[in-house]
Amino acid sequence: MKGEGCSKFSQIDFVLFLQISSGSAYELDTFLILYGDLEFFQAKELEALLKKSNYFKRESPL
Repeated sequence: MKGEGCSKFSQIDFVLFLQISSGSAYELDTFLILYGDLEFFQAKELEALLKKSNYFKRESPL
């Protein structure tokens, strides 16, 4: 089973997919911080989620 980005036909399409998914990762951080501010998460939970999000952003080829 291949991920969505792997089904792109050209390198340009694949790079565009990576740029869009990178933006989505930063949007996730924004929502996590907002939810933390609204106290939907405890500080430790928020820290763990942001750490995981940062890991995936670091591992991105962009």
